Amino acid sequence: MPVTSLFVLFLAWTSSLFAETPHIRPQIVHEQVLPAAALETLQKEAPLQDLAWEKETALWLLSKSTLWRWNMQKQSLQKIHLGTKAGTLQSLLIFGDSYFIATSHALFIVHTAPFQVKKVKIQKTSVATFLPYPDVAFLLTQEAVYQIRVNPDQIQLLHKIPFSMENPVYDPDTQSLFYTQGNQVYRFDFASNKKQALQGFPSMGSIHSLQWQNQKIIVQIDQIFYHLTPRGEILQTIPVFGEKKVVAQQTTTTEHMFLFTDHILEKITLAPIRQSYYQIPLVREGQISRLAAHDHWIALLQDGMPRIFQTPKPQ
Repeated sequence: MPVTSLFVLFLAWTSSLFAETPHIRPQIVHEQVLPAAALETLQKEAPLQDLAWEKETALWLLSKSTLWRWNMQKQSLQKIHLGTKAGTLQSLLIFGDSYFIATSHALFIVHTAPFQVKKVKIQKTSVATFLPYPDVAFLLTQEAVYQIRVNPDQIQLLHKIPFSMENPVYDPDTQSLFYTQGNQVYRFDFASNKKQALQGFPSMGSIHSLQWQNQKIIVQIDQIFYHLTPRGEILQTIPVFGEKKVVAQQTTTTEHMFLFTDHILEKITLAPIRQSYYQIPLVREGQISRLAAHDHWIALLQDGMPRIFQTPKPQ
C-alpha cells in the first residue's frame, strides 16, 4: 500500500473538516424505503441492535429477540428462528458464508444453503464483540476470548479473562488483549499473564471506543482520536473541530467510512486512494447507532430502525 493506514485515517478526519466548503459537493444518495408491512413488523421489534450486509443481495437485522433477513431483490422480510431460550441477542457477524449471533450465554451459527442453525454455549456475558480477520474471527466477551473458523465450524475457547474491562480488542499475533477502564488504556499478555497500563487520559473523560488496526491502537475520546503504538506511545492526535462530529463509522482493510452530525458521509477507498462524499437525506432526527456498507449500498440504524441507501456508481 503506497500510503499507510495511519495517513489514510489522517486524510479521513482532516478532510472531513472541509466537507461544507464550496469545492466539495456531496453526491446525493437514493434511499430504498422498506414497504409499510416490513416497517410495521420491524417497529414491533425496535430498537434493533445490529445489522450487516450479505454482499449486495440482502441485509441482516438483529433485534433483541429475533434475526431478520431483508431480501433486496425480492423486497421480502424473512424471520430466522433460532429456537427457544436464545437469550438476549447482542451482536451480529457475517463471516464467510456463515452468520454468527452472540447472545448473553450462547453463540448461534446460521447456514443458509442448506438452512441450518447451530448453538454453542459460551461464557455468560453482558457484552459481546466480534473482531473479524481475513481467515479467522474472534468473539470477545467479558469473561473469555473465542476463536471462530468456518468450513467446518470451529469455535475454540482461547483464553479466560480474569478481570473486568471495557472496549476489548485482541491481537492474535502476540496473544495480547487491549482494553480500557475509565480513562486508561491497558494491555494484558496472556502468554506472560502480565497486565500493563499503557496510556491515560485523565483530563479528557472516559474513552468511547478502542480499535486495533495495522499494529496500532486507535482511541476515541469525545471527538479526538489518538493513535498509539502497541506499547502505548502516542503517534498522532487527530481532533475533529467545530460542530461536525463523528456519529458512526466503519473501518475495514479496504475502506474507511465516517458519518458526521451534518449527515455528510465520507468514504475513503484504499489502494488507490479515493475520497467520496455523500449527503444522507435528513428525514427525521434521531440517534444513529450503527453504520454498515457494502459496495454501493449503505445501511444505518436510526432510532433503532433501518434506513438503506444506494450511492451513485463511479463514472
